[in-house]
Amino acid sequence: MITLDIVRAGVVQLKEAIETAKNNFQIVIIDAVGQDDLKIIAQVVSEMPIFVGSSALAEELAKFWCSGRPWSASTKLNYNNSTGTLLVVGSATEVSRNQTLFAKKNGVEVFQINTDLLFVNPAQFNIEVNSIIDSIIVLLKSNKNVLITSAFDNDIVERTKRNSVQSNIDLKTICEKVSETLAETVVKIFEKAKITKLIIAGGDTAVTVCR
Repeated sequence: MITLDIVRAGVVQLKEAIETAKNNFQIVIIDAVGQDDLKIIAQVVSEMPIFVGSSALAEELAKFWCSGRPWSASTKLNYNNSTGTLLVVGSATEVSRNQTLFAKKNGVEVFQINTDLLFVNPAQFNIEVNSIIDSIIVLLKSNKNVLITSAFDNDIVERTKRNSVQSNIDLKTICEKVSETLAETVVKIFEKAKITKLIIAGGDTAVTVCR
C-alpha cells in the first residue's frame, strides 16, 4: 500500500515507491482522495502495462496518452501476433452491459458464463465452462476478438442471486466466487491460446486475474 503522503510528495517519490514495491509485491495499491492525487498517479503509471482504477483515473490517463508522446510500455508488447483480443467483463453495471451489446453488434463473439449453475450444479457448470474455453481458444487462434462475461444476461445474474440465497450464501461471497471463477477461466484461456492482448472490465475481476 502506497500512502497518500507519498503520492502528494510528487512524481519522483511515487515512482520510486512503486519500483520498490514491485520487488516485493505482485499488486500495489495507491491511495488517492482528490483529482490532483489522480493526476500524479496517472503521470507515473501511464507507461505501465497493467493497472486498475476508476473512470476518474482513466480521465487523467487520457491526458497523458493523448499528449502525442509514445507510450513506451505499449511498444514493448507484440500487438501483431496471430491471436485476437480477449475482452473480459466482470462488471454487472448497465454501462458494462451496453458496452458488451455494442461489441456484440460490431462483430465480437460474446460468451456468457452460466453462473447460476455454479451453486446448484457445479459438475454441469464445469462442463459448460470447459466448452466455452475450447470455443474461445479456437476463435482467438483464428485472430478473432472474443468477449467473455459473467454479467451480460440479467436473467442469469438474477437466478444466480436467487440460487445462492437458497443455499444460504451471502451476496459478498457470491460476487467473490463469480469473480474468482471468471478469473480462473480467463487464465486458462490466456495460457492455452498464448494471447498478448487482454482487456478487463471490472475491478474485482482484474485484481483476481492478476493474482
